[in-house]
Amino acid sequence: MEYKIEKSLTFHHPNDSAELKIIEEKQRLADPIVAIRTKEGLISRADICQVDMMLHLMQYAAHENCGYCSLGRIGTEVMYQNLKAVASGGSQNGPVTIDRLKVLESLGADILAGALCSFCQLAAQMVLESLQQHRDHYEAHLAGKHDCRKYDYNIIHFTNCQLACPLKTDVAFFFQSLVTENVREGKAYLQLTNIFPKMLATVCGYCKGNCTYKKTQGKPLPIEQIKGYVCNIPTSEVPLHEQTLVLDRVSFKITNALHKSQYQETDKTVGIIGAGPAGLAAAIYLAQMGYRATVFDSEPTWGGTMRAGIPEYRLDNDALAHDVQTKLNSPIIRTAADDQTQNINYIDRINFSFNTRITTQNFHPILSGFDRLILASGTLKNRLMGIPGEDYKLSGMIDPLLLMKQVNVEGYLKLIEPGARVIVIGGGNVAIDCAREAKRIGCDTWIYYRRTPVEMPADEEEYEEALHEGVQFAFKMWPQEIKSRNGKVTHMLFTDKSDPDNPKEVTVGVDYIITAVGQLPDLDFLPADLELNIERGNLVIDDFLKTSNQRIYAVGDLSWNQPKLVCKAIHEGIEAALAIDRELRPGRYNDPHEPITRRLIEIARLLYQDKDPYQEIYGG
Repeated sequence: MEYKIEKSLTFHHPNDSAELKIIEEKQRLADPIVAIRTKEGLISRADICQVDMMLHLMQYAAHENCGYCSLGRIGTEVMYQNLKAVASGGSQNGPVTIDRLKVLESLGADILAGALCSFCQLAAQMVLESLQQHRDHYEAHLAGKHDCRKYDYNIIHFTNCQLACPLKTDVAFFFQSLVTENVREGKAYLQLTNIFPKMLATVCGYCKGNCTYKKTQGKPLPIEQIKGYVCNIPTSEVPLHEQTLVLDRVSFKITNALHKSQYQETDKTVGIIGAGPAGLAAAIYLAQMGYRATVFDSEPTWGGTMRAGIPEYRLDNDALAHDVQTKLNSPIIRTAADDQTQNINYIDRINFSFNTRITTQNFHPILSGFDRLILASGTLKNRLMGIPGEDYKLSGMIDPLLLMKQVNVEGYLKLIEPGARVIVIGGGNVAIDCAREAKRIGCDTWIYYRRTPVEMPADEEEYEEALHEGVQFAFKMWPQEIKSRNGKVTHMLFTDKSDPDNPKEVTVGVDYIITAVGQLPDLDFLPADLELNIERGNLVIDDFLKTSNQRIYAVGDLSWNQPKLVCKAIHEGIEAALAIDRELRPGRYNDPHEPITRRLIEIARLLYQDKDPYQEIYGG
């Protein structure tokens, strides 16, 4: 029998043996007693009883759903109870009628059409497909004639939002913790799986682009507000003996195993240039594995672009400082296999060298002092539009990065005179942040963007809030030239392409122009003799985040990947730390050449076999 699911998974069942091929990952699951629900479909061995498997699946869905909508919360429980009755057949309390199948089909269709996210929808879809393709299994159970072959297997069911999250955070668990009033457990999960929980709760919405609710209702669920709510509820710390539910969750084990290696002290050292999210994450995970890390930054404290570039109404600097300080002062996370005789904090393995500017003169001495070096200095240079008259020496030309740094670090905006006419070029979050700051000091503020509102890369909430504050927008406006007189900007020329068949030239009088069309990393501190591969202003890296120099890695906005979002930058910092450990201590890993992002299925398989992923993947 061959069972194909969508395009990437094929199941073969030759004779009595079972083999599962993961074509995309080029891996195999040797254990046949397993069913995994992924975005590609449900994977299982062919001789398993469909009723028994769907019973386990729906039991999982009824227990693990977020509870945000009644169809998901109640519907999955009713489907589970009906499947339980079908599975019992005629062995208990008399025969079960065929109406059970009609209830399953009707309710499954309702959940598929009306549930507000993919978790319950996919579970219902699996049951409906099973009923359609294997109805004989169900009818045999109803007649009390089916001697099914049962297995002690687990089913894992990833939601689209969790698959999108670089850190594989279980988004649905936050909804579930609120609905079931288990906020302490939700907060514990947030603290145990996120190295900076408060920070990510306010600025990270990476999963929203993959939100099923957005596809059905037009807007994603407000995950930042939900995580922020859970994080800020004044609950006491959850004692270790009460963390059982969180620690036993498959999604927690996968999140931890995906980014965790065993602690083992080493004399190897790693230097990190940049104390932003990527650099901090790399330092913390290097310390977690037993390395000593030194972090260099030109600023007097940590935070990088998070502190200087994100406005305080989106990321409170006090919350940022609290998150970092709390993590650094906390004990290093250990596994059961680690030596836990010593209580070592992260700060014991990390040194910070603030107010230290890296230049071409001191770069080589720093590189020679470490076994490996991670570049995580972030985005420090504004991208030019490349139009006539663009010159930042002109009075009235404003660098958005300097503007945001002035507001966030110094606490007020002095680059712009109140009441002036300001135009911002661009459609991202930085453009909207600058426009809102100018509007708040009484300026007549406009954003000119060359595409439509739907095509703006800025968050939808940011756009709506800017409109609410009075920022005005002009779309389909293409910058052409900047005019100046006596060293000061006076006008800007645009082509209005609102009517593609009849474009018009438009001249706008301005006092200030803020060009927020993108950023580039400042690579001037890198000596030329390193001969690093650079394309379009970014460092080129391989699958392991290594540059063309074998001792240097690049992460965050500095790298070719250009994460832009905090969660992705943290993920890259973790990947770089683990990649360095794999290179310097390959004996700790069964497969030191496997990219970290391809471990997900392997970790799930080991958990299903009741094996410790740390032992199997990381050795030890």
